[in-house]
Amino acid sequence: MTKITKTRKPVTLEAAAKKLLNLFGPKGQHWIKGVSAVDSKGDTVAVQSKKAVKWCFSGAIIKLNLPQEVRSAFRETIGGSIIDFNDGHRTYTHVRKLLERVAKPKTKK
Repeated sequence: MTKITKTRKPVTLEAAAKKLLNLFGPKGQHWIKGVSAVDSKGDTVAVQSKKAVKWCFSGAIIKLNLPQEVRSAFRETIGGSIIDFNDGHRTYTHVRKLLERVAKPKTKK
């Protein structure tokens, strides 16, 4: 029997950033640090759990089933680890600013 696997549509870094911004919410109400995902009680859950309501940057990439190329591109953009970037900053503002910058790349004049 031949296994049929779904092929994913290519996802640009810009599109991935927009999806992440949407998942985290306008004020970062669905973003966390320190763990991959939590439920409404604040308990740690799997990123794909239906109970998950908040995700870290890395957990959100997994939750959205973004391809490995996107993870690699974010690491290159950050200049290091996604987890260290997410957990090393005090607020969602740093994460949001990075995602907004990536979601709206500068156009050449």
